[in-house]
Amino acid sequence: MDESMREKCLKKIEERGIDKNTVLFAAFIGGFDKFGLNQGEVLLVSKSAGEKLAHYYNVYGKTAGYDIKSVIEFLNAELAISRNTVVEDNNDFIAVKIETGSCRYCPIAVGDAELKGTACPFPGLIEGFVNRALQRKAIAYDRLSGVKKDGTYCNMKFKKI
Repeated sequence: MDESMREKCLKKIEERGIDKNTVLFAAFIGGFDKFGLNQGEVLLVSKSAGEKLAHYYNVYGKTAGYDIKSVIEFLNAELAISRNTVVEDNNDFIAVKIETGSCRYCPIAVGDAELKGTACPFPGLIEGFVNRALQRKAIAYDRLSGVKKDGTYCNMKFKKI
């Protein structure tokens, strides 16, 4: 690796607060693109991972929260998803906005996936985590809306059930 590439990588690592765990996670999800897998498959896998993560916290007696918004905020705090993640409760749905430039788990920016669309793990991870933590089907990811980038945030919606 030449020095300019090394400096570029170090800058990305420092800006996003990347560590070995987030690289492993992002590279794993990012590797799906080599096998033709897409957001649908990532959604299924990450939903299961979210359920397992909520179970882990339950086993250790950690309460993730008592309502949808507080559970998502707990997940964000524990995983340090980005420097700025916004959770909005809008009556019938929950909107989650993850700051694109500081997401530590992005399969494209951190995992070097070469995708036309997204492979964001958070729609499934959030749905699985919230539903398991609250021990009921509380939300469902709005697949029709998808993950939309607006330049600053990756935006996703969850319908309340």
